[in-house]
Amino acid sequence: PAGRDAAVGRVAPAVEEAGGARPDAPAGPAMARALELARRAGGRASPNPNVGAVLVEPGGRVLGEGFHLAPGRPHAEREALADAARRSADVRGAELVCTLEPCVHHGRTGPCVPAILEAGVGRVTIAVRDPNPRVSGRGVELQRAAGVEVVEGEGAAAAARLVEGFARWVTTGRPFVHLKIAMREDGTVHPGPGLPPGISSPEARRLVHAMRHAASAVLVGGATVRADDPRLTVREAAGAGLVPWQPRRVVLSAGFDVPPSARAVAPDPGGPPPLVIGAESAPAAASRRLEAAGVDTARVPRRGPGLDLAAALDLLGRRGVTLVLAEAGPALADALLAANLVDRLTVVVSPGGGGAASLRWTPPGGVPFRGAGLSGIWETRAGADRVLTGLVAAGSQSVGDGTAVAVATGPPPAIR
Repeated sequence: PAGRDAAVGRVAPAVEEAGGARPDAPAGPAMARALELARRAGGRASPNPNVGAVLVEPGGRVLGEGFHLAPGRPHAEREALADAARRSADVRGAELVCTLEPCVHHGRTGPCVPAILEAGVGRVTIAVRDPNPRVSGRGVELQRAAGVEVVEGEGAAAAARLVEGFARWVTTGRPFVHLKIAMREDGTVHPGPGLPPGISSPEARRLVHAMRHAASAVLVGGATVRADDPRLTVREAAGAGLVPWQPRRVVLSAGFDVPPSARAVAPDPGGPPPLVIGAESAPAAASRRLEAAGVDTARVPRRGPGLDLAAALDLLGRRGVTLVLAEAGPALADALLAANLVDRLTVVVSPGGGGAASLRWTPPGGVPFRGAGLSGIWETRAGADRVLTGLVAAGSQSVGDGTAVAVATGPPPAIR
């Protein structure tokens, strides 16, 4: 889609072009803490960005800290100032370390820059500028004009990763799509009919739950629901201080062929109601039985044998969904890639292979998967499994030559 690449890469260039920036400078202790705080809200902050802030005195002692929890709640900078007030800390001349440029516009809450200036903060360090093109850079300019020293770029890569969903949504109206698929070395994604679907190690499953916590919505196809009856909920997310959150569960089924008793559409008080998206041409009775069970339904046009996936994502964007974790089977994964709708691909590769009846998927570049078609790749370990994640280059679904790519190792920054 138009604007896709610009939206994905929107945050980092803003850092590199900023006056006095230090592109992707390593995060010091205060920024590392701010990044940790920013991750706590996960998808609950949507459609707002995840932001963390820490106030420190020149010697490094923390005076206050905070993060943005949810729309309508105070922004991270105001939370940090309020925390400092509760500690009776004097913040005049202190440094505010923030993962995102402080805002200057009025939304559900007031702008943060006036509060920062009024408090007498002497220095502000930000990781990345606001990706919203209507306000990007204005917070920096106003603070510098008021005599506040502003330093940009520290921890930029991790901070940009935290707001990639917001950056995509605020520039295009469509959510960022993170496709996650688990497979064995030979491409096996399911052991076969009648067998338990699990392939990944317990450590990898916990990582996937952390990805769900970071998402606004989890997306699957109706075939996956009918075959495996997944819950799609966050149950094992690891991380200190994570705020309880259940992303919206979204099922794509052209004919609304989803059992009302399926666990994926069961009511959950911890998050938004589940949503089944079907075809405009589907009979009204098909969606009514789901609605009677308390499931939200919506309709989009057909495209070929299935749904118009771009229209489905646009619909989610209008509902404030900024980051979709697509836990897709082979058919939906291939359809999303073929439509150039995937922004990030994470492949969890478990050792070994499947049997004769197993279901297989061919990733970009074929098997064994080495990250073909991806950029900014990180590889890490989760138990016995390899986890590769990277941004999807346009047209990467057609890469089939196993092209070698540069792969960084170690824990990826703020892996979703």
